[in-house]
Amino acid sequence: TVFVGDNAGIRMQGFSYVRPATPPPDIDLEALDRSIALLRTLAPQRLYLTHFGPVDDVDAHLSRVHTVNWRWANLVKAWIDTDISSEEQVTRLRQHATAEMGTDATEAGIQAYQKGASIEMSWQGLHRYWIKRQSS
Repeated sequence: TVFVGDNAGIRMQGFSYVRPATPPPDIDLEALDRSIALLRTLAPQRLYLTHFGPVDDVDAHLSRVHTVNWRWANLVKAWIDTDISSEEQVTRLRQHATAEMGTDATEAGIQAYQKGASIEMSWQGLHRYWIKRQSS
């Protein structure tokens, strides 16, 4: 069993959907990739997500969190590059997240994930990540 902090994303108990944990101020996607790789080398049987409890399907979960981290990051980057307003980016990310949730996109599921990892905060972290990279 490994306690992983926010390195392995967000997954509410009773749901299968994995959401990125990308709040501001300083998200580092490459560091998250290294953390996921390290977790894989440890080969744990269970992950404990801070605030969100145990995950037993470790390999599948780590694959999903890596995928959604970069999917969301690349969406935000594309929206920045095309000068879409911040408000519209948040709206689009919310729509994307709801679609991505699949069968977990019930009223209860949407509310649980918004409470655990708000779209606004996730967007803020990813937006800041790309803006900082552009100015470097």
